[in-house]
Amino acid sequence: MNKLLRVFFIAALVVGSPANLVFALAGTEYYVDTSAAAGGDGSSTLPWATISDAVDSGQLADGDTVHIATGIYDTESFPVNLVPGVSYIGAGVSTEIQVPSSPLGSSAILHLTTQPGVSNTTLSNVSLDGMAENGLSVFGSQSATTSIVVDHVTFNGIGDGNMVRVNTDNVLANLTISNCDVTDANILELSMAMGTASLSGTQVISVNDNTVNNASFDAIDIQNLRDMNCDVTISGNVGNVIGDNPIVLNLYNTPIADVTIDNNSWDLARRSQSKHK
Repeated sequence: MNKLLRVFFIAALVVGSPANLVFALAGTEYYVDTSAAAGGDGSSTLPWATISDAVDSGQLADGDTVHIATGIYDTESFPVNLVPGVSYIGAGVSTEIQVPSSPLGSSAILHLTTQPGVSNTTLSNVSLDGMAENGLSVFGSQSATTSIVVDHVTFNGIGDGNMVRVNTDNVLANLTISNCDVTDANILELSMAMGTASLSGTQVISVNDNTVNNASFDAIDIQNLRDMNCDVTISGNVGNVIGDNPIVLNLYNTPIADVTIDNNSWDLARRSQSKHK
């Protein structure tokens, strides 16, 4: 199998805030199609049959894009461990990544561990379904600068959990969640701390234009932003039947905090709009 020719160029990309300069690499286009035969090489003519084949291939690198065709992807090795720095682009709700029903289920459908250095990861135009508590879980405990974009994702939960769960330490992040549709789960649970890393900049969190129905607890739960400047925008979100608070925002030791919460609409929410500490 010949490795596909890879061509790179470096372009400066500022995501969310000029305080966080992230370099993007333009890389190779790869393809996944659940109807393809096994043994593909990820090219458009011989696509991989599963997303797991793509991430386990050893070929993916910063700046690459994986195009995921229409189909039900239920034979993956769950959770699928995404390669950081790669864009995973589906064909819409017809691209369904589904954990099969089982007594054990899975803690997450997709998992992303941030890597040291700089990376930009995108997940868009897919549907996440099945017996999993979280749609995308993001973890990291080493010094890293990252951009994570979740856009036009549909998540059908199991009555508990979150579409996106973030728990990082010493990671400087731009996180954007937009235009997503969440049912029987929360949009976001997030905890970020800057303990020992000497990274300077701003944690940029944007949660905009999402819809949530039957959120089990706090629809948007930013439970911990600690020891770093922050820029938070929560706007244009719509929710129906919120189990607890629509929005929770807890800040600790944040020298500069720029917070915008506007144009959100919540029906049958049983507690306050937001909390600040």
